[in-house]
Amino acid sequence: MKLHRLNLENFKGVTHRQIEFPETGVSVIQGPNEAGKTSTIQALDLLLTTLPDSKKAVVKSARPEGQDVPVTVEAEFTVAEHRVRYRKQWLKNPGADLEFVAGPRRGERATGREAHAAVDDLLALTDRTLWNTLRLLQSDALSNDFAGSSALRKALEAAGGEVADDAGSMSLVQAARAERDLYFTTTGQEKSDTKRLREAHGAATTAYRKAQADLDAVTGLVDDFDRKDRLARSAQVSHDRALEDFRAAERAAEEVEHLDRRRHEAHAASSSAGAAHQRATELLQERENLRDRAERTAEKLQELETSLEAAQEAADQATTSTRAAEATVHQAREDLDRARNDLDLAQKAQRRTRDQARWADLTALVKQLDDLTAREAALDDHVPARVTPELLEQLERAHRAADLARTQLESASARMTVTALGDPPEMALDGQPLHLSLGESTEQAVTEDVTLELPGRLRVQISPEQGLAQRRAAVQRAQEDVDRLLGQAAVDSLEAARTALEAQTRHERAVTEAVQQRRLLLNGREETRLRSELATLTSRLESTSASTSDAADGTEDTTEREDDTAGLDERLDRAEALAGDARQALTAAENRADLCRTAETKAAAQLNSIRTDHSSQTLLLRDQESQLQQARAAVSDEALENDQDQKAAALEQATALVDALEHQWISSEAQAVLDRMSAYEARVSNTRRSLERARTERTLVQGNLEATDRDSRQRTYDQAATALRQVTQELNTQVRRAAAAKLLAETLEAAQLQAHRRYNAPFRARLEQLGHTVFGSTFRVELSDDLVITRRFLDGTWLSVDSLSTGAREQLDVLVRLAIAMLVDPMDGVPVIFDDALGHTDPERLISLSTALRAAGDHAQVIVLTAMPDRFASIPGATVIDV
Repeated sequence: MKLHRLNLENFKGVTHRQIEFPETGVSVIQGPNEAGKTSTIQALDLLLTTLPDSKKAVVKSARPEGQDVPVTVEAEFTVAEHRVRYRKQWLKNPGADLEFVAGPRRGERATGREAHAAVDDLLALTDRTLWNTLRLLQSDALSNDFAGSSALRKALEAAGGEVADDAGSMSLVQAARAERDLYFTTTGQEKSDTKRLREAHGAATTAYRKAQADLDAVTGLVDDFDRKDRLARSAQVSHDRALEDFRAAERAAEEVEHLDRRRHEAHAASSSAGAAHQRATELLQERENLRDRAERTAEKLQELETSLEAAQEAADQATTSTRAAEATVHQAREDLDRARNDLDLAQKAQRRTRDQARWADLTALVKQLDDLTAREAALDDHVPARVTPELLEQLERAHRAADLARTQLESASARMTVTALGDPPEMALDGQPLHLSLGESTEQAVTEDVTLELPGRLRVQISPEQGLAQRRAAVQRAQEDVDRLLGQAAVDSLEAARTALEAQTRHERAVTEAVQQRRLLLNGREETRLRSELATLTSRLESTSASTSDAADGTEDTTEREDDTAGLDERLDRAEALAGDARQALTAAENRADLCRTAETKAAAQLNSIRTDHSSQTLLLRDQESQLQQARAAVSDEALENDQDQKAAALEQATALVDALEHQWISSEAQAVLDRMSAYEARVSNTRRSLERARTERTLVQGNLEATDRDSRQRTYDQAATALRQVTQELNTQVRRAAAAKLLAETLEAAQLQAHRRYNAPFRARLEQLGHTVFGSTFRVELSDDLVITRRFLDGTWLSVDSLSTGAREQLDVLVRLAIAMLVDPMDGVPVIFDDALGHTDPERLISLSTALRAAGDHAQVIVLTAMPDRFASIPGATVIDV
């Protein structure tokens, strides 16, 4: 393949570019980063591989950001004896155009998918392995699959003295591979014919097993009926026996029921006697408690009378101490009033000095505020912009919405795909039966209502998307929103709106700074209060100055004012010290008085508390003595004691009767008799349910057995067994043939590999010849069977490729591709492409590599893309193309 010309329009960052390539030699495409050098090769790949109506991500990413323009790529190239001009356009008015400009098909043209198919047929004549490997692109993974190239193999066979196979004939290896390919994919998986036989074998096995299971089910039903019948008869016998046992237990239980009734009556009588005895005991205890409470109250009253005399004496002493402390407080207050009067006189003298200093500070502050007010007035003359952050955000959202609407305008119709993931049931698509095998799919565009139905189970209805007119209307509405918002902001573009908002923001920032400066000056104070304070201080100082005889000329002696200030401070300190002493003396006196009053209050409270307790205890004793007299008048203490003794004797008699009856109940095992009757009754109920369940199950099995067609199931079983034998034989035959074809192909390929090892010498010779110009005469390499360099020899030392520096490995990659390009027949060759290669190579070695590049350029097209023009400036005769 030869590349003659490449033309790009609106491809990523390239608006328009046309490049002419010479037939042979080195072409250096140079330009800065992001100038679109790599995009040139990507555009060629897109032209050769992607349909014009494709909506893949690689196509969408080729359009320039934010532009509604078509992406166009055109190339002129030669494949075999055909020279063609091929052009494609994507996204907007997509299409393809192919013209044969030279060769046996000169003058022929094709368009659309027909053109794409024709180019695919042409490219099938090229060596795709060679096309993928003879390039070093910064955006692609490195490929070293040289051994797979048929053009290189043919060249090496010819160089090694062997005659290459005729391209139109099939060698023995190819025939073996073709036979193997009938049964296996390129990844070694079985192909569809074998898979279908395996699926048919699986289906036949499943049908056979089902028929056998159906036939076995008939025998199972017969066995099941016999088992259910035996269970029903056994359940009848168990039920009859349980019924006889229950009737015998019922007769025995009647004999113990009389004893049970007497036992319950004795328990009731014992409970009644116990309650009467408990009541008599409680009444006697209440009488004793009443006597005890009256005696304890009398003792406590005697103790309170003693405490009352001591509390009265303590209260009198506390009152005397309080009167003395209050007299001391009165004297301390008079001393404090005299000290405060002296302090007030000293403070007034000092206040004037402070007022003068405060007047000077306020005067300077008011001057700063006046200057700031003038600056704020100048800022108020600014005309505010109509753009707000919210309006700008709405405008940006509207722009994005318009872009999104344009993108959606280009979207294709929705498609529906149905894939069978298992053995699917019967389906219907738009009322027509749909049959899919395992892994089979069907696809169709949703241009009208589509109905997918699983009869009797599920119906899925899919409606098509809204038409192109709605998406265009959405684009128009989005653009109208943008225009409306621009008019509201009084600007003609989004950038102008941003500029206006920035100017408004700067003005607001200046206003904010002025406000912040005013806030700092005021420091939380009100300006009106400061000005009012200044006026007050001025008036006060003027009135004071007018009454001072030593200020006639409006000035004062600084030294004399400092002396007066020092005297005033000394006087004020002395007055404050005296006032402080007086306050401390008053505080101490008041604390003493408070303590005395607290003690007096506490003593009075204690006295009142004791008096209250004494009165309440006196009343309580009278009440308790009255209650005791009334209780004894109603019932004497002796009568309560006699009644309690009688109730205790009755309780003892009732308890003895209960014990006798309980002993009789236990010795006769009466409870066991009743428990056996309950157990036999439960057994009758359970056996009756078991009998009914067994009869029901026997009836169901009998009905299933009568409904079974045993002859039909036998015929189905015979047919399934025959079908399984047939498909098993076909599958075994297919597997044996596939295994034989695979063994033959692998054997021949192994033999061919041995042959390849014989002719890799020409490749190594050409590679070492180029290496001598770069690394020196001692350069040698060691190759693997697939022509990949494993070790390099230089200056007496072998090193594995993995041990080499990054620059050395990159240089070897370049030399390998140049050697291949020089070996391959020019009619079978493809361009060698290097994108920003040799970035880790020193200047001296770059000069040596330039010689190798020129040598390869004599045999093939070599295209170099670089952002560093000096890197390849030493290539003789190179064609330089600036982008």
